[in-house]
Amino acid sequence: MRKLVDLGLQDSTGSDEFDAIASLARDILECPIALISVLGETDQWFKAKCGLDVEIGPRETAFCNYTILSPDLLIVNDAREDVRFKNNPIVVREPNVVFYAGAPISIDGIHNLGTLCVVDTQPRQLTEQQIQHLRGLARATSGLMKAFTSKRQAEIAKLSEMDKGHEVARMANFLKQTASLSGVGGWELVLESQKLTWTDETKIIHDVPLDFVPKLDEAIEFYMPEARPVITKAVENAMATGVGWDLELPILTAQGRNIWVRAVGSPTYRDGVLVSLNGAVQDISERKLNEARLLKSETSARSTAEELRAILDNMEEGVSVFDKDAKLLIWNQKYIDIFEKAPGEVREGVKLRRLLENEKFRGNFDGDIATHLRELFCQLDRNEPSIKQFRTKSGKIIKSTHAPRPGGGWVGTHSDVTVPVLASEHHEHASRHDHLTGLMNRLAFNTWIEKFCEHNTDPNRCLVLLLLDLDKFKHVNDTLGHVVGDKLLQYAATRLQNCVRDEDVVARLGGDEFAVVLECAREESIQIAGIIADNAIRAIGSVLDLNGEKVEIGVSIGICVSPLGKFELDELLTRADFSLYQAKENGRGNYCYHDPSLVDLPSRQSRKNLRVGSAA
Repeated sequence: MRKLVDLGLQDSTGSDEFDAIASLARDILECPIALISVLGETDQWFKAKCGLDVEIGPRETAFCNYTILSPDLLIVNDAREDVRFKNNPIVVREPNVVFYAGAPISIDGIHNLGTLCVVDTQPRQLTEQQIQHLRGLARATSGLMKAFTSKRQAEIAKLSEMDKGHEVARMANFLKQTASLSGVGGWELVLESQKLTWTDETKIIHDVPLDFVPKLDEAIEFYMPEARPVITKAVENAMATGVGWDLELPILTAQGRNIWVRAVGSPTYRDGVLVSLNGAVQDISERKLNEARLLKSETSARSTAEELRAILDNMEEGVSVFDKDAKLLIWNQKYIDIFEKAPGEVREGVKLRRLLENEKFRGNFDGDIATHLRELFCQLDRNEPSIKQFRTKSGKIIKSTHAPRPGGGWVGTHSDVTVPVLASEHHEHASRHDHLTGLMNRLAFNTWIEKFCEHNTDPNRCLVLLLLDLDKFKHVNDTLGHVVGDKLLQYAATRLQNCVRDEDVVARLGGDEFAVVLECAREESIQIAGIIADNAIRAIGSVLDLNGEKVEIGVSIGICVSPLGKFELDELLTRADFSLYQAKENGRGNYCYHDPSLVDLPSRQSRKNLRVGSAA
């Protein structure tokens, strides 16, 4: 600390020389912040700073603490991932340091007193050329600091003029090396003599020999025609107001190269009189080219994004794109409309779980969210699309297809399929149900009973088939017309449904013929079948008033009781039909069933194996 005080390095006052090196470091390494710092026991002073408005800071939070312990550079590409710095206050809070590259500075080659560093708030990596530039600028800074301390020591020890000249020469050499390293040329115009002087680097930039002697008019002619009025006006304004310039302009070199330069200049006064103009010039063609490429890329990307947005907004389907963390990236208005999302619910970064929770709250999602997500992610991990169909509280039917994206995430397409699905369901229902009564039709009845017998073969269980035929229906239909006949069939179907259990099947096989199928324990089959038959006879056999006409009908029932799977469908129907025939032969309005212990089909003349019952 005493050494720093003696040398005057603890003084936070900067200088043009240090500021120039910091500015070069910022431009060459393309970082928003560049600093030259000196470290004391507890504090860190900034001899130069670009992009950061601070004079002094605590040493304990300084990255430079680590830099001065090393003979070479310290580069931290992303401090948020570095265990040494991720919890550092200047990382987690302002100025939010993410990238850091620093080179140690020493004035004796042994002890590191400070650093030259560049800082960014975004992660990045330096090229090898940028790393070499940083080392070179650090050497120049060390030389400049040596000159600074030498001057301080000269003031204290009253060094001889020879020593001062030697230090100035060393400083000049360092500045020349710095200029060569950074590609920055200097110039000076003495106004009284109109003498223009270029450094070697300026001549290299303009593609002229090193012995070239520039003249003011010739220097202006290097600028492209459209740039000449700009630089001329800047020079005139500086001479009139004392304000310098910093411009980026195109020039044509002596060898016919079209390049871009950064032209910087400012007036110099002596005793209040303007005596000269001084400045620098730097070839920035590569940066300009990169900027042009970036602009073209951004323009292309913007155009592509606009085209994509136009396509999305004009699609008939809703679209949603999620990343690998199930966060929403892209969507269109149709997605919001189809799901009837609330304002503000759909936003970039919202998770799928949150969207599903909102749907569940509105009653549009009745599944388990965790199970749904687990199944979805499993399918996507197998690179398989997931297709789901949802029915909302309002009755809308939505089909969602989630297709996996390369690298994770998925693209969802969502369609309102309410109309075609309902039409298909209606068609399916109509193909399997009687249009007049709404009961299962014969085709559906045959299919159901075949599947039932195929999958239920327990010998202790029975299948009971009841065939029913309306008595006197043909007479009513012929005399009162089909309208009355249809109402009579609907009436009979409703009454019949009220006579059976919830698990029993009722079908209209055609005309005035109905069927009931029930499944029960074998020992209960005859009793249950008789109860249902009695109820049906009582319910249907009554006088009705249809359009002012008094109508009286009845019903005859044939019953077949069989162990499950023992008979084919045709055989079951034949046995039940035979029993129905016997019920009609016995005077109608009653029922007749086979003994379930029989195997052989009885002849129509044999009635000894038939049992007869009635509702009377």
